[in-house]
Amino acid sequence: MELRTDAYHATKEKAALEICGGGFDYTRCSKNSRLGPGAYFFDDIDRAIRYTKNASHLRDHRCSVLSCVIRCSPEHLLDLTKIAQRNELKRVVAVIVKKTPELNNKQAESVAVQMVSESQGVGVVKMIMPSGWNRI
Repeated sequence: MELRTDAYHATKEKAALEICGGGFDYTRCSKNSRLGPGAYFFDDIDRAIRYTKNASHLRDHRCSVLSCVIRCSPEHLLDLTKIAQRNELKRVVAVIVKKTPELNNKQAESVAVQMVSESQGVGVVKMIMPSGWNRI
């Protein structure tokens, strides 16, 4: 069974044109995002539009919001809207913080998401965030 969801990607206009012409280039994704490298999506177009006006790296540029469909199989989804998967991630974060005290919780969460994603072959992370974005 394939999972399918509508999503919105906010980006600079030039990047939007490049994405439409050739798809997402994951080598150009930000390495400093909260959950690590990846393309981030909103589940609500209004939030995506607000993001283009409020994000410091976008607010002074012409921006676009791309409407996308994200598809993946359930085994490639780390669904942090589910309590069991959130608790598992919290356990990994606690171990990382204990073994690497120089990392704060946000940094440890980023490392944990990347570790869990890589070890389980995850391609899509779904989570509830105040800003409403998801990473693929």
